[in-house]
Amino acid sequence: MATNTPTVDRIVLEPWSRDHKPIPVEARWTLRDLMLARCISGGELAKLSGVSRNVVTRAINYHGTTSMPSRRRLAQALGVDPDVIAWAHP
Repeated sequence: MATNTPTVDRIVLEPWSRDHKPIPVEARWTLRDLMLARCISGGELAKLSGVSRNVVTRAINYHGTTSMPSRRRLAQALGVDPDVIAWAHP
């Protein structure tokens, strides 16, 4: 039975901070830039966050989608909110 319900292929939501204000695109950091700013290597970030080195490498290079728990762990290890990190290729 066919329905006339419209479908949406993709919804793009603006990232919001914890105080519910939009985070401007120019205020977001790449994972690589945050690591450089904190002087943390990929291996160190993996140890600090508790995720595998492979997950870190894939997130840095935008291969696949990083899971939400991994995003939270990586962001916490870098001392930022997950919404501050640009998880998709800029």
